[in-house]
Amino acid sequence: LAIGANNRKFYEARGVPARRIFSVPYAIDNARFRLDDQERVTERTSVRSQYGICGAAVVFGFIGKIVENKRPLDLVIALANLRPAYPVAPHLIVIGSGPLEEEMAREAAAQGVGDRVHFLGFRNQAEMPGLIAAIDVLVLTSRRERWGLVVNEAMAGGVPVIAYANVGCAGDLIVDGFSGRVVRDGDRDELAGAFLEAMNP
Repeated sequence: LAIGANNRKFYEARGVPARRIFSVPYAIDNARFRLDDQERVTERTSVRSQYGICGAAVVFGFIGKIVENKRPLDLVIALANLRPAYPVAPHLIVIGSGPLEEEMAREAAAQGVGDRVHFLGFRNQAEMPGLIAAIDVLVLTSRRERWGLVVNEAMAGGVPVIAYANVGCAGDLIVDGFSGRVVRDGDRDELAGAFLEAMNP
């Protein structure tokens, strides 16, 4: 039972005949994450106002455990590389918790973007549709990610995604340059370029 294209390739590489592989897409309840226009505006305004983020700012979002495998420092460095690019500075919302949270905060301060990286902590699934509405682009920079359901959730909420190529769902869900960007694994320069592209109206 293949959850996506990469999973199918995994089975084929191990000699499983194509006739024995069945597509069983890894999916979510899309309707849970779809807000109507008024709900989106209300949630977006509410979350941003809590953290002093102006409506004109582009907000990148990270949702997940703050651990080494997710490469959270790559996000901070990409954000810092955008400093001179636009008069309205971009922000990063971090939803989740983990052992690298303090290191991420220190790196943000060292890079001069500490006031634009907002740590929201662990949040309940029921809050996710509103939090997703507050961001403009989800970013998933994992070293290894078998799928990445948060990508399904963001896209169901109408949010494009930037992901490293080795994120399991990247080939199935992201149409590169249309619904997001697929970036070479660990390439911080390309990641910063994707951030810059995402800020272009």
